[in-house]
Amino acid sequence: MVVELVGGALQCVREAAAPSLPAANAAIRSLGASWARVLAHLERMQVQRQEPDQHSQNQLLAAAQSAGAWRFALALLKGPEQDPFAEARRAAKLYQLGGPVPMSEVAAMEGRSLPELAAVLWSLAAVASDEALLLQVQKEICSRILGGQVRTLETPSLGNVAWALATKPPRDRRLNEVMAQILRELLGRSTTLPRQAPPSAFVVMAEAVLATLWAGHVLELGIGGGAQVGEVLRSLGRALDAGSCTRNILPSLPTVTEEAPSSLPRNVWSFRDGMVLLKPDGWQIYDKVEVASDPGGPRLRGNFSAFWGSQWPRRRHPLPADLSCNCGFLHRLDVPSSGLILAASSYQMYYELRRQLAVGSLHREYAVLSHGWVPGRTEIGAPVRWSSASVARQELTKVTKGGWPAKTYLLARAHLAAEGLALTLLDVRIQTGRRHQIRTHLAHVGFPSLADGKYSADGTYQIDAQWCPRNFLHRYQLRFSVPQACKDVPVSFLEPLPLDLRRALSATAILKLFGAAEDWLRLLQAWKP
Repeated sequence: MVVELVGGALQCVREAAAPSLPAANAAIRSLGASWARVLAHLERMQVQRQEPDQHSQNQLLAAAQSAGAWRFALALLKGPEQDPFAEARRAAKLYQLGGPVPMSEVAAMEGRSLPELAAVLWSLAAVASDEALLLQVQKEICSRILGGQVRTLETPSLGNVAWALATKPPRDRRLNEVMAQILRELLGRSTTLPRQAPPSAFVVMAEAVLATLWAGHVLELGIGGGAQVGEVLRSLGRALDAGSCTRNILPSLPTVTEEAPSSLPRNVWSFRDGMVLLKPDGWQIYDKVEVASDPGGPRLRGNFSAFWGSQWPRRRHPLPADLSCNCGFLHRLDVPSSGLILAASSYQMYYELRRQLAVGSLHREYAVLSHGWVPGRTEIGAPVRWSSASVARQELTKVTKGGWPAKTYLLARAHLAAEGLALTLLDVRIQTGRRHQIRTHLAHVGFPSLADGKYSADGTYQIDAQWCPRNFLHRYQLRFSVPQACKDVPVSFLEPLPLDLRRALSATAILKLFGAAEDWLRLLQAWKP
């Protein structure tokens, strides 16, 4: 079956006079680690007057990575650009590909401007190639920012510096003031942003402010900025809502396919410019991340993004089709998972909810059944990395020293047994929202989630699948605030376990309950006294 699909994809590329770029990229991805064949198809694209894009190059780099061909990747990454960010990006890519990276030369501070050092800092934080060197660059950047050079940084660089400082926190007592200066600079620039500026300028400004808020929250610095930050983000959203131009529009895709899941999404609650939705298992949130990793679109699954977009007229509400802002989704859920999803239909509401997410006041809670007997309370703080260009499924997300901060909190509600297995029913909360974070963290500490075909051993998954139809992970609660008049009104939504997971849970024997587990299980409609 796989061979037929690959052959069909390649045949389409050969026969088409000018294949569409998404179709060509999908065919390239199907070649996996065969980087020589990927290169041949890139050349064929150029003959057919189809210029490869960044996704095409990423697939070639990923294939070279899987094949260990770092020398070829080095030649590919070499270029005439003098831009410091491009230079730093090449160094980061080379490090990820396993080749020799002269980071000491890239990070040489003598004669470099603050913008150049900011690009170097981003590169070092992204790959964690040399912690001592990273701390050295961080110290120099902090000194220059406090010395009055913060205005020399462009708006995206300000957000990148804040992100990099939070990714690998420096041991510097001046960090609080550095982050406060970055935020003050961004807020000041936002007031001078002309209304006639292109839409991308408002998006870039909002993303930089949100990155700084997130960094302050992760570093526990308390630089939330108060009401001023909220008003700045709302004004940026209003400017985008007032414009008629949208960016990177999601293509029209069928809502379901021939083998789409039988359960349909539903609207749990509507509020001004937003919705709380229920995503059943088998439905894919097709955002900018999915476009990068799967240009051909969803196939044997439901398209949750198309369902969401159908709720709003595109003319009046362009956000649900705008990939640059993740189609208005505040978070996502993996295809085999189910649960509540929060989405905004206006840019103003989107950035307000993003602010809550950045400062930790938007809460997501999950019910997960895992292998093993997890202790009562557990905190997992292992950094993770996800690569959209990875061609090996098991490499999509993994715990690594060079990963991004990720924190997961586990509360054991019950110890169970089934099919000779020790199991724990967990109440899970996350501080960060990395892709596949919960599943990766559980597997990392030796308690993989039940029926996880990606992050558990094949033998374990085969046994699980005999009595649990899918990955046992359900987002059962959302808590956030909705702006109304002159105040924010806290709201909370709870969605019980779906029938398939309740049936799987009923096949287990309860050995021990913790704390108020009975009340919690009743909320999930999973308790039978």
